[in-house]
Amino acid sequence: MTGHEYMMQVRRIELRIRRISLQIEELESSLLPQGIRYDKDKVQTSPEDTLSKIAGKILELEKQRTQLVRERALLLMEIQDALDQIDGEQEQIVLEAYYLSRMPMRDIADMINYSIRSVYTFRKRGLQKLAIIAKLNMR
Repeated sequence: MTGHEYMMQVRRIELRIRRISLQIEELESSLLPQGIRYDKDKVQTSPEDTLSKIAGKILELEKQRTQLVRERALLLMEIQDALDQIDGEQEQIVLEAYYLSRMPMRDIADMINYSIRSVYTFRKRGLQKLAIIAKLNMR
């Protein structure tokens, strides 16, 4: 696994959490009353209880989301430990700011008072070191 793939694990989990949250919101909105007026609209009842099916699906999705949040927290702790093992402070800062805080490279360069080219170099070196550290930690 490359250093980039290692760091991107967090974003992949966050994307899955976001997708599940959107599914939950969509299902919850279908549980809301749809504005039926019983005195004027015709109401057809169905033999199926769709509300309980939807509620069950919401509960299952919430369990999945909770599990993903736990995985993300554990992964963040693991990544932070790996970043702490990198000997270059600038490389640590760049990797954390870019991958975990999602800062643009220009902002990172301004923050650490280096050129953007230097920031890309720090990221490249940091990812190479991180790949080695991640492989050692997986054993």
